[in-house]
Amino acid sequence: MDNFENKPYLTADGSHSLFAPRFNQHYHSKQGAVMESDHIFITLGLQPVMASRSGQMISVFEMGLGTGLNALMTWKAADESEQHIHYTSIEAYPIPVKTAGLFNFEKEVGKIGLSALHESEWGGLLQLSPFFTFCKHRIFLQDFEPEVLFDVIYFDAFSPEAQPELWTEEIFRSMFRMLKPGGVLVTYSSKGIIRRAMQSAGFEVEKHPGPGYKREVVRAVKKG
Repeated sequence: MDNFENKPYLTADGSHSLFAPRFNQHYHSKQGAVMESDHIFITLGLQPVMASRSGQMISVFEMGLGTGLNALMTWKAADESEQHIHYTSIEAYPIPVKTAGLFNFEKEVGKIGLSALHESEWGGLLQLSPFFTFCKHRIFLQDFEPEVLFDVIYFDAFSPEAQPELWTEEIFRSMFRMLKPGGVLVTYSSKGIIRRAMQSAGFEVEKHPGPGYKREVVRAVKKG
């Protein structure tokens, strides 16, 4: 059985998060789970790509399905904009479905469907709305071989201290290859060593103000 705490706790914005003893990490900022996800992944990552590719299918890859919050918020954005989004996520350490049922994300985000994300079959393609398709894989990032290129990557691994093997130049070279020209990767870590690894992999790296008290986050662009 995976070693996860089974009781979500409230973050400062009223939305839930979870603690993972395996990595000694929280899934989200304690200042606000929804606030953090919205700022980094939706506002900095998804929305600019949707604006630049209006009317086109947007392909999103998420490194780390985790609680499902990023996927739920992306589903909401797809339906509200009526822009088609195909969402692919991987997760090596899925949380128990029973635990996911305790989250208050549907209320806080204003979107029903979190259970469909967690209960869906691994490797299966699910049409969740006329504008949102979803597929998840239980696999390590190093073993994942995508069949398509992506417009956006949500890089939401645990911290470089907890999972150093996922924050290397080699990994970011792989992420670079997975993106379409003009695609973006967004993440919460802005450490200098991480930015340099991204730049060495070919990305143009931008620093942006972070959510809450976090000073900076990163958007990395594949120019082309």
